[in-house]
Amino acid sequence: MLAASKKCAFSLSNIDTKTKVLVSAAAPLILALVIGSIALINLERMKQTQGWVDQTQQVLADATGIVAAAMDMEAGMRGFLVTGDEAFLELFNVARDVFDQSMAELAKRVDDTPPQAAILIEAKDTIEAWLVNVVTPMRDLRREIGDADTMDDMADLVGQARGQQHFHAFRALMAEFSAIEDASMAIRRAENARTHALTVNTIVAVLFASLVVGLSVALWVGANIGNAVRDLTQRMQRLA
Repeated sequence: MLAASKKCAFSLSNIDTKTKVLVSAAAPLILALVIGSIALINLERMKQTQGWVDQTQQVLADATGIVAAAMDMEAGMRGFLVTGDEAFLELFNVARDVFDQSMAELAKRVDDTPPQAAILIEAKDTIEAWLVNVVTPMRDLRREIGDADTMDDMADLVGQARGQQHFHAFRALMAEFSAIEDASMAIRRAENARTHALTVNTIVAVLFASLVVGLSVALWVGANIGNAVRDLTQRMQRLA
């Protein structure tokens, strides 16, 4: 063991001064490069995660807009059935265009997540069923009735709220959709927080290691150069 230690000391002492200076200069630079690389990798990861969070927030906003458009459709149709005013149908048609466009855009946003895409398809099918089974026949019937005495029959039909079962199912599906997105956003935010903490801790640890290594190398180089100077001085004295 002692022989190995002496051999190591001997081999280190044989390193020329130029190499020692280069080592002392290169060690901090290498550690700084390590710190920079770690920081860049983790920052890119945080940026990507934040992008997912932003996308999830947009998805939730789109889902809220779709529900609002569906409610506007129902309100417009209900207003037409009660009053017979075609202006309510215009509001219904505008809301339907918004609903269809928003649903198509949201479907594109979540096409890479099959569970969410499936929920959206089911929600859209629910509204389509409402349009076919409730809206179309009741709208046609309302136009036939006009201002006749059978308006009481229309009031009874409106009071039956035949479309409510469709809207209850639709709202339940959209609530499930939003709940999944909320859970995903919470996971991504937690991942971002972990990455941030890991980055800070790693940088602190590497900085501390850099300080230790830098001091160690400086002491090693200084001691070796000092020994070399003393040895040279002693030889010159002996020569004199």
